[in-house]
Amino acid sequence: IDLGQALIAAGFAFAAYAPSGEPVAIAYVAAEEIARKEKAGPWRYPDLPHPTPILLGALKQRGATPRAN
Repeated sequence: IDLGQALIAAGFAFAAYAPSGEPVAIAYVAAEEIARKEKAGPWRYPDLPHPTPILLGALKQRGATPRAN
């Protein structure tokens, strides 16, 4: 069992994205989509902002550059 995937599918976590904007794990993106469709956890709130654009925006403002994995 992948605990990260289970937490994301239940709405208790978000899929991770690299600073380049690419998903870290496609399976996590799929799990997050399931959570969104089922309105699991915080996804029950339609105005929930996804943290990725916020975090990537903060990185860009700080002038951080994406690094290779």
